[in-house]
Amino acid sequence: GSGLIDAYAAVMAVPLAVRPDLICMGAVPDPLGDRVVDPGQTTPMAFMLYNASPNVVATGVTASLAVVANPYVTVVDAAGAFPNLAPSGMFANNILNPFTLQVAAGAPEGYRFTMLLTVQASGGFQRTFDVEWFVGQPEWRTHYTGGVSLTVTDQGIIGFLSDDGTEGD
Repeated sequence: GSGLIDAYAAVMAVPLAVRPDLICMGAVPDPLGDRVVDPGQTTPMAFMLYNASPNVVATGVTASLAVVANPYVTVVDAAGAFPNLAPSGMFANNILNPFTLQVAAGAPEGYRFTMLLTVQASGGFQRTFDVEWFVGQPEWRTHYTGGVSLTVTDQGIIGFLSDDGTEGD
């Protein structure tokens, strides 16, 4: 309470178990095809992981995939495996062992759904990531290049899809 640092408490606050720090960097739908989750299609789905740990190799990396309940998208193959990820910013994906999604033929273009990717690694690491994705092409997509953002709609319009500026970036 007097502004002094309690060094012992600070040292004891550091976790004893050293684990990798895996982060989901994004989804790679239909990685060997057109990279689109199309209606009526059984689609492979891969993910890109990143190891942010400065000194721990991520080994035995596996994951399971679920989809938040919806009428159009279900998981067919929920198990995936990733190669080891070296520390300090190594990336890896599961393109060689992807998950599989089934998309109903009646799924509307641009339908958004949420995938739940639960990643485990040796040493007790486990984390679940919410990954938003869509069926077909979205109504609009924003491209980021350096400090410039450009939104293009599915109708070829640059900027907002709606006059009130609520659909688009």
